[in-house]
Amino acid sequence: MTTYYDFVFVTDRVDDDAEERLLDAGVESTVSLRDGLNYLAVCVPGDGDPVGAAVACATTLGRMGVRVHRADLDLVNQQAIAFLCRVTPQAVSKWVRATGETRFPTPHTSVSGPLWAWSDVDDWLRRTGKPHDATRPASPLQVEEFNHRWRQVATVPDTEGDTAGREARVGELVAQR
Repeated sequence: MTTYYDFVFVTDRVDDDAEERLLDAGVESTVSLRDGLNYLAVCVPGDGDPVGAAVACATTLGRMGVRVHRADLDLVNQQAIAFLCRVTPQAVSKWVRATGETRFPTPHTSVSGPLWAWSDVDDWLRRTGKPHDATRPASPLQVEEFNHRWRQVATVPDTEGDTAGREARVGELVAQR
């Protein structure tokens, strides 16, 4: 059974034409704008190497006119967790306060309140037998690894007339583990 992973990319603005091209190509994605940043959430098959699949997807997006800058970690607060899990905010507060084996994940960071990596919450939901999505959110480590590989891909020169050479080098970086 194939495992699918959700990656969130920070991109240049995705116009209606580009969004239509993504749809026509069968790229499962959601475009959003938050706090002045353009986001494109994609679902990639990740058996064996979800990061390589995300790099390949970002490379394909580039060929389709969507410039990917980096992957971003999907951070959620208690309200977002309640919404995504279809439970009340009070239920999430109870989860957060639990101790012992069902202890909720430690927040990833705090801005004006605790923020969790959605992947940590998803792992906890799976471990405690609570309902969860079939897809897996990218973990902090996978986002970090993607960004490392993506910086390498971005530095491969696009020499005029040597498209095949660049594509081969990018392919090597995609396959890198």
